[in-house]
Amino acid sequence: MSGLSAILRAASGEFETTRVLGTFGVLLYALGAHGLLLFETIGRGRPFDLATYCTAFPGGLVLLIGTAGGVAALKDRQVARSRAIEKETAR
Repeated sequence: MSGLSAILRAASGEFETTRVLGTFGVLLYALGAHGLLLFETIGRGRPFDLATYCTAFPGGLVLLIGTAGGVAALKDRQVARSRAIEKETAR
């Protein structure tokens, strides 16, 4: 496994829902933000404000990536913890 496939798969090798949805959300955010930017500048004729764009877009992107990564890490930790408890009780 390499590249995007490795990012989207859990330790078991199966696709993980939180990682797939997080990646899909980031892609939609990037496409949607740029689509709305084009609509505002070309469709409505408003000027492009680079300062606002450089402040707002990366912040939202970091928030989405951080949230998706944090949720996946929390889930992985909880699964590892439950497996350790299961091994202890099986003894």
